[in-house]
Amino acid sequence: QCEDEARAHEAQMEALARRLETALASKQATRGETDDLLQAKDSLMLKYKEEARANALKIEQVQTRFEHQLSAASERAEEAESQLAALLAATATGRDELQRLKELEKKWLPRTEAAEKRARDAIAQLREVQRSEEQLLMARKELHSAV
Repeated sequence: QCEDEARAHEAQMEALARRLETALASKQATRGETDDLLQAKDSLMLKYKEEARANALKIEQVQTRFEHQLSAASERAEEAESQLAALLAATATGRDELQRLKELEKKWLPRTEAAEKRARDAIAQLREVQRSEEQLLMARKELHSAV
């Protein structure tokens, strides 16, 4: 019976040894897979960090470019506002000057028209006088010829 127990005990020990070897092999395989996964994770993390840095740099460049464009657009807008203000002031001045000229026209137009009428009348009278003088000169010549 001792021998049976010893064989049973030895069989149990061999079974436990096999289980231990299987567990150790499984542990080593798992450890290798874990190391591979950790290396893959580290590689991916490094890749993503590099991509994140590159993207951050691109974003900074785009932001800088947009800031410059915004600054230039703001300057152009300020210049346009200044020009608009100057044009509005000139327009107001032009309106005032136009109104002043219209008032002068109202004041002087009747006088100018009257002066033009008087000038036309004077020219007509001068022409009439000139015709009369020519007729008198012709009559004088005729008298001289007759005499």
